[in-house]
Amino acid sequence: MVRHSGSKKMIDCRYYQQNECRSCQWLEIPYSQQLTEKQYHLKQQLISI
Repeated sequence: MVRHSGSKKMIDCRYYQQNECRSCQWLEIPYSQQLTEKQYHLKQQLISI
C-alpha cells in the first residue's frame, strides 16, 4: 500500500520500512522502463567489479 505524504510517497510495508525490500518503488513505472533502468544499473555494477 502506498500512502501519500505531501509530495513524497510512503510505502506502508514492514519490509520497506526495515530496508529489506524496495521493489514496490517500481510499481508505477512502466515495465519496459523498469527493464531499461534495471539493466543500466546492473551494467554499472558489473563495470565496477
